[in-house]
Amino acid sequence: MTQLERARRGEITPEMKEGATAEGVDAEFIRENVAVGRIVILANKNRPPKKTCAIGVGLRTKVNANIGTSPDYADLDKEMAKLRAAEEAGADTVMDLSTGGDITGIRRKLLQEAKVPLGSVPIYEAAIRAGADVFMQQGKGKGMAIRTALSRIKGDIYVIIDGDATYERLKERNRRCVGRANALALIQGWNHHSQ
Repeated sequence: MTQLERARRGEITPEMKEGATAEGVDAEFIRENVAVGRIVILANKNRPPKKTCAIGVGLRTKVNANIGTSPDYADLDKEMAKLRAAEEAGADTVMDLSTGGDITGIRRKLLQEAKVPLGSVPIYEAAIRAGADVFMQQGKGKGMAIRTALSRIKGDIYVIIDGDATYERLKERNRRCVGRANALALIQGWNHHSQ
């Protein structure tokens, strides 16, 4: 049973109590807000964290640290050092965003050693296993990212995702989405040129 289900049944779990103590609030406050979806308790029955973390309304702001390998540089010792540095600096959570090397092995070791909740983005690993070309773009702006991507990849279909919803926010403000039109024109032009 999940923390949400238990909270909705009126139960205060040990994790809710631990989160309340860490936050300096009443455990019932945590339970009530978990029950309505305003607080989450990071908990995984398959690998309980060594430290409970409650995130949400009425609680202190949390700090997350991102670490991870790349196809060009994958060193387990460096990732372990990053994890230790993040924890020593007071990170509440850590995300492993690895895209290169022995991703599964690195993640297993990080999970064994992490003192705070550690998350990952499995879609990165799935994309790499499917043969995707994953790379980091150092230049600023979406235009640079698109130009770099199109110069490096070969294919009939390109999927570009507006991950931060820039264009949707512009649309909500009745602003023209010139960037999207230019990006689409660039993709069509590149496809035509590469054929």
